[in-house]
Amino acid sequence: MGTYQQGRDKEHLASLYASIDDFIARFNANPAAENRRTIFLFPGGMGSQLMRAMQDQNGGPPFFYDTIWLNCSSLAGAASKLKMQGSVDSQKHYILPHGCVAFLTLQPYDDFIGWCGNNALDLFVFGGLAARSCRHRQVLSGPVLA
Repeated sequence: MGTYQQGRDKEHLASLYASIDDFIARFNANPAAENRRTIFLFPGGMGSQLMRAMQDQNGGPPFFYDTIWLNCSSLAGAASKLKMQGSVDSQKHYILPHGCVAFLTLQPYDDFIGWCGNNALDLFVFGGLAARSCRHRQVLSGPVLA
């Protein structure tokens, strides 16, 4: 069994593959002009919807996730489950970013997402956790060229 960070990154990569597949399907279903343009949106930790595994790192796979940021349960105290010890969840549950925050009327990226659609721009949302070190982000993005 690997470390917490390795398991979390493996789960994050699996969710990214699903997002990439969705993006490719949308891309192929919407043939546009010759000069296609793609925008990558990085909403960051506060602007990303965060999912928390229901079980700790030893309880899967498979892992099942609840939205913990931002939804009604966040206002009722569920956000207190986002306690970290360094880059590890205090209860060793995986926390993964998943798209943009979209909570009731708080949907800060909706206008931008709509604008991209209206202007034939292909959009990929890469939710992220800004608190992770560059080394952890490198695992997800590949080598950093100096």
